[in-house]
Amino acid sequence: MFLREKPFWSSILGIPVVVPPPPYEVEGIEIKRACTDGRQIYVNGEYLDKVTPQELMIDLAHEYLHVLLHHLGDSRMRIAQNESQWQLANMAADYAVNSIIKEEFNRLNVGMLYDPRFDGMTFEQIYNELLKEAQGMSLSEEVSKRLESHKVWKHKKAETVNQILKQSLLRAYLQGNLPKGLYREVEDMLRPPLPISEIISSFVLEQSYSQPDFKRINKRRYPPILMPPIRHRNKLHIGVAIDTSGSIDKELLSEFKAGMKFLFSCFRGELEVLLLQCDARLYEKRIIHEPEELENIKWRGGGGTDFRPVFNEMAKHPELRGLMYVTDTFGTPPTKAPDYPVIWLVPEKLRKHHRKLPFGRIIFYEGGKGRSV
Repeated sequence: MFLREKPFWSSILGIPVVVPPPPYEVEGIEIKRACTDGRQIYVNGEYLDKVTPQELMIDLAHEYLHVLLHHLGDSRMRIAQNESQWQLANMAADYAVNSIIKEEFNRLNVGMLYDPRFDGMTFEQIYNELLKEAQGMSLSEEVSKRLESHKVWKHKKAETVNQILKQSLLRAYLQGNLPKGLYREVEDMLRPPLPISEIISSFVLEQSYSQPDFKRINKRRYPPILMPPIRHRNKLHIGVAIDTSGSIDKELLSEFKAGMKFLFSCFRGELEVLLLQCDARLYEKRIIHEPEELENIKWRGGGGTDFRPVFNEMAKHPELRGLMYVTDTFGTPPTKAPDYPVIWLVPEKLRKHHRKLPFGRIIFYEGGKGRSV
């Protein structure tokens, strides 16, 4: 009857449920009730013998939501920087999941974390609230037992939701029976990340026009992007900043270089880039005129992040028409927005737990591993 009224939850049947042999351990961790590793849901056999069907359904839904909300491994949980913060993130994940369960099932099992003030909040928002209240926080034995099983998630690589689960999410979304707390997940799936070369091209081309008149530009020389045609154009000056504090890996550098080379091929002799390398301080500034100059760059840095030195340097170059900043967003921005457009290029893997910035537009790109933890 319940699944007929709320068909979305029937997709739980697509995840195998396993009862490990006594002492009911998964990767050396004892399972008190249920847990998941992202591929299967494990249930304690003794608990299974005494639990009611409705309680079992709620436990399975709880684990299922952890998978759908990317709580496993180094995806969203990497927001925590130490063991005590990981425990808070652990709690935030349960608060987020149980808020959805309470709304859908109108009840929770004994020992499940729930606070109505967290209803409608994201995992990251709940985590930040718990971080403020961390001192003096204590948990009951029942809650501690439930959280203990989350240790199975630790040290796992970020799991992606498999195709079957994605289809069930999209189907429920289109049919209008998706739980409210999952709408953001589906909307993220419907707005996939862009290749970094396409983002760079669109931004630079946009800054090169003076009189808007939307028509398709010359395909022989410029990429086929819908943009205003060029009426008159002087040499275009653009700032590009690279956060070298740990956000950059070889994959991203190669994609970044490819994107810049593509631009220079479109604007041969008409594009000048001020390339800035910065972590907590500005390491290098260089004017790039030709794509070949990118091959000679040696990337430096690796410390903390402060965005202000880049904007201080940009202020010395009034000819610059805009700034692209490749970063993980974990830095100190200026308090005042500049009078030129800014886009923050952020790795897609940080979509769930990037920091909000006071100005500019954040765009997520595909590829690159982002900050390592």
